[in-house]
Amino acid sequence: MRGKSRVLVAAIAMIVSACTSSDDSFGVSGDGYPEGAREVVDGADWADAETVEVDLAEFGFSPETLVFRNGQPYALRLTNTGSMTHRFAAPGFFRAIAAKSLMFSDGEASLPLLEAIAVGSQDTKTLYFVPVTPGDYRLSCDVPLHATFGMVGRILIE
Repeated sequence: MRGKSRVLVAAIAMIVSACTSSDDSFGVSGDGYPEGAREVVDGADWADAETVEVDLAEFGFSPETLVFRNGQPYALRLTNTGSMTHRFAAPGFFRAIAAKSLMFSDGEASLPLLEAIAVGSQDTKTLYFVPVTPGDYRLSCDVPLHATFGMVGRILIE
């Protein structure tokens, strides 16, 4: 039985490491994303953007609950202080915002239609956005088993 346990542990480790994508997930235009996002982004006063910091680590978000005000521009800075890649997955939330850009160490995605943001170990990504649809949205890390271990949260747009 001891040999079977080692094989099972090794198989689980391979599956988890193979599924820890470093790629962000993007949606398709018109698939529930707000219309007029460019106008919202262009009309925002980015000098007034409020910075919100979120730490991702094994296995949680800090803070677990994020609250944003509708119409206020934000810079959401996601920093992974953990030892493995984590994903900030919140498809409903991403369909409730007008995203200006996603900044990362070697580039930028303009007007992204996001579903999840992957943040590698010891890395930071910053999302500039304006909330446009009030609601209560689920947040999780969609790397296999991470949500099961407690890497979940919620996002409120008031």
